[in-house]
Amino acid sequence: MNARQFPFARIDRAGIVAVYQEGSRMPRNSNGDLMKLAHDSYWLWAESMMVMGMRTTDMMTGRGSNTENLLMVTEKLQAGAELAIKLATGGLTSPEKTAHKAVRHYRKRVTANRRRLARKKTP
Repeated sequence: MNARQFPFARIDRAGIVAVYQEGSRMPRNSNGDLMKLAHDSYWLWAESMMVMGMRTTDMMTGRGSNTENLLMVTEKLQAGAELAIKLATGGLTSPEKTAHKAVRHYRKRVTANRRRLARKKTP
């Protein structure tokens, strides 16, 4: 690929092609930031599945409690409200930063839930 054929495309060291609008500049660490977002999003998904599995198992086996069920719902509502406030007051500069902020926000809570539920299971 040469610059005359594709003036707004660049290839980084890993061979990844990035295309930009005319007049915009290529971000310095755009691929690294997107890879971190993908990594964090994957772990958010994986840990969410673990938490759902642990909670479902507890409910089905009778070890779950009404307190845990109430906590589950209130935590979701509280996390959503906190994120909305954080995004509304955070001075968002780009969709990527917004996505990073949202994933980081939920991942902290999901990780804490996974650890707490795993501790409950060990005698």
